[in-house]
Amino acid sequence: MEYLFAAAPDEFGAVVDTSAMGNNGAVGAISGGLGPPAWASTYGIGGGGFLFQADTSNTDYIVNQSFNGISSNGRGTVGVWMRFLPYGNLGSALFAIANGFEEPRTELLFSFVRSGSTAKLVASVSLDGVVQWQIETAAGAVTANRWAYVVLRHNRDPRLFIDGAEVAFSYVVNRDRRKWISSLFSAASPADRMILGGIPRHYSPFVAQGFTGYLDEIKLWDVPLSEARILEDYLAHEPSSSSSSSSSISSSSIS
Repeated sequence: MEYLFAAAPDEFGAVVDTSAMGNNGAVGAISGGLGPPAWASTYGIGGGGFLFQADTSNTDYIVNQSFNGISSNGRGTVGVWMRFLPYGNLGSALFAIANGFEEPRTELLFSFVRSGSTAKLVASVSLDGVVQWQIETAAGAVTANRWAYVVLRHNRDPRLFIDGAEVAFSYVVNRDRRKWISSLFSAASPADRMILGGIPRHYSPFVAQGFTGYLDEIKLWDVPLSEARILEDYLAHEPSSSSSSSSSISSSSIS
C-alpha cells in the first residue's frame, strides 16, 4: 500500500495523491492567523517539504477525508520525519487517523510533548473517547531544530523507533495493547480522515493540538516493518551533522 503526494498544494489547496489510491488531501488552518502549512524546496529532509505553524489559537494541518485502502489485522507501521521548533503548543500531534462520526469512534494518535527544547514521543489509541492504550518515551527523546525519523510499529505489541533504532517506552494506559489500526478500519466504523499536524475532533471540523515545525516523508504501512527496513528507511535520508539544523526534502509521501 503506497501513497505518493505531490510536493506542493495546487491552486485549490489540494495535495494530490499520485498513486493508484487517489486519496487527495487539502491544506488548511484553524483561526487562520498563520495560514495553512507552507511548502518550500528547503523545508524537507532532502528537498521540498512543509512547515507547520501553530499555537493555542491557530492550527495548520493537512487533511485527507477520503482515507481508504488500508486494512489491518492488529498490525501496522507509521513513520514520519519531523523537526520541531521550541515554541508553540506543548502537546502537538504529528499524525492522527480517525473515523469521525460513526460509532464506535476511534482514533490513532502519534504525537509528542515538548519541554523546552526537548520532547518525548507519545502514541495512543482511543475508542469512544476512552484511551485503550498509551505509551511514552522518556523525556528528551527528540530535540528541537534537528531532524528525527520517528516510527510507531505494532505487531500485537507496540514498538517505537527513533533514527532507525528501537527506544524504550513505558505504558501510561494499558487497557488493551492489542487495539491498533485494525479498530480504525473495521467495516462497521471505517476511518474517514487522516490529519497531519493536528488532531481531528469528532462531530466537528475543528483540528486541535497543532504542530510547529517541519514534517516530511509521512508513511503508513498496513504491516509491521522489520527493524532492518526501518533502519534502511532512516539511512535513505540520514541527515549529516552539518545539515541537521537546516531544512530540506523531496515530496511528502504516505505509503
